[in-house]
Amino acid sequence: MLSLRQLCVELENQPGRLCSVSEAFAAAGISIRVMMLSENEQAGAFRMLVSDLEGARRVVMEMQLPARIEEVIALRIPDEPGSLARVLKPLWEQYINVLHMYAFPVRDGKSLTVFRFSDPDKALGILASEGLQPVEFEDLRKEFSE
Repeated sequence: MLSLRQLCVELENQPGRLCSVSEAFAAAGISIRVMMLSENEQAGAFRMLVSDLEGARRVVMEMQLPARIEEVIALRIPDEPGSLARVLKPLWEQYINVLHMYAFPVRDGKSLTVFRFSDPDKALGILASEGLQPVEFEDLRKEFSE
C-alpha cells in the first residue's frame, strides 16, 4: 500500500529554533516540500515532507533534536463544501482516527490534504474502496509547479 513518510521534529518554543533547522536543511541541500508547525506551551511539532528523509533525519540527529518518522497519506480532494466529510465518513465507520491533518489549495479546484491515521494500512484500503488514490511523493512537486 502507498503512504508517505513525514519527519516530525520537536522544537522548543524559543526564537530562532525553526530558523536553525531550516538553515541546516538548506546547507544540506534538503528541500521542504510540505510543512506544518503546531505548538503547545512547552514545544512545537514541525512536521514536514522533505526531498531527502534520511538526510533530514541525520541533520536533526546531529542537532540533537528529538524527531520521529510518521506514516501519512496525502489526498487531492475537491475544495468544496462536504468533501472532507465524504472522505472521513467511511473511515469513521471503521473506527479509524485522524491523529492530525493539514491541507491547502492546489490546482484544478482541489485541496492537497495530508492525514496521519491511527491505522494507515487500513485507512488506505478503505480509501481505495472509495475510489480515492493517494498522492505519491514524486507527484508533490507537480502540485506546485503547474
